[in-house]
Amino acid sequence: MRIPGIDLARALAVFGMVQVNFNLVFSSDAERDGFFQPLSQLLQGKAAATFVVLAGVGMALMTKRALAVGDE
Repeated sequence: MRIPGIDLARALAVFGMVQVNFNLVFSSDAERDGFFQPLSQLLQGKAAATFVVLAGVGMALMTKRALAVGDE
């Protein structure tokens, strides 16, 4: 059973990681002061941390379900 809130948060975290990495790799120094710079600074680090936390939550839920099935 999927939890839509966790799936949505994971999707936003992945989007944030892609945006930050895209900006770091493909923009020149002059472009780093542009429109997306404040967004990139806001997301930098937070997206990756959110993704890792959600991966841990997913693993905990998966383990909980596996243990519940094993008890039956």
